[in-house]
Amino acid sequence: MLLVGMLSCKAQQPAVGDSDNLPQWLTEKISGFKESGNDRARVQAYRYQGATVYMVEECHGCPDAMAVVYAANGNMLCEFGGLAGRNSCPDFDREAKLLRQIWPAQ
Repeated sequence: MLLVGMLSCKAQQPAVGDSDNLPQWLTEKISGFKESGNDRARVQAYRYQGATVYMVEECHGCPDAMAVVYAANGNMLCEFGGLAGRNSCPDFDREAKLLRQIWPAQ
């Protein structure tokens, strides 16, 4: 019984990258990338400070482009890049663990 209970709990966990389980604000942002034909955008899920966060790059690989990390509720946590070379979370590279690339899907 205990094993069945543990397995059923694990099965109910949303899979990172499953578009049905992404926050609404993020699915809307990805829909905007699709509709506009933005093939330079990238969205990745990370584990950072004990939570799943989302890095959104509207122009991955573009000079001076910004990458923004959002909490699951859509609040901005960090910014990276831009003309000023911003880095508002200096521990992100060291502490964050990539979970999955969400957009474009691989």
